[in-house]
Amino acid sequence: MIENVLSSSVPSDSCDAVSCTFGLKTLPREQMSILISEVDRILKPSGTFVFAELSKPKNEIYYFLWSLYFVYFLPIVGRLFSCPFVEKKYLSNSIDHFGSIASDEQRFRFTFSKVKSFSWYGGIVTGISGHKKEI
Repeated sequence: MIENVLSSSVPSDSCDAVSCTFGLKTLPREQMSILISEVDRILKPSGTFVFAELSKPKNEIYYFLWSLYFVYFLPIVGRLFSCPFVEKKYLSNSIDHFGSIASDEQRFRFTFSKVKSFSWYGGIVTGISGHKKEI
């Protein structure tokens, strides 16, 4: 199934879970509230959502390693294997622009219950999970 995440034909209250990995950074911030509404619409009561995203780490050591990887290593690999989106630093630029999912945590808390944020690998991956509120 290929759907527009902001306006899908998935029936309301029909999904046990919704997940998205490494896709939120491509969504403009002003559309995050539309995404949250759509996830709330399609989840069954008590259904679960989990979103994880690449983020800019706050830890200095991890940030240094992250910078080496995205600024130097990945563009070289992109040139070697003809991956223009990597070569042009699209990925690192979109992560820089996105920052972290933590900036949207309050929006999720307003709509969902049991919302938890998480950070893995020194903040290189951040995420959020929660449940649809019961009726």
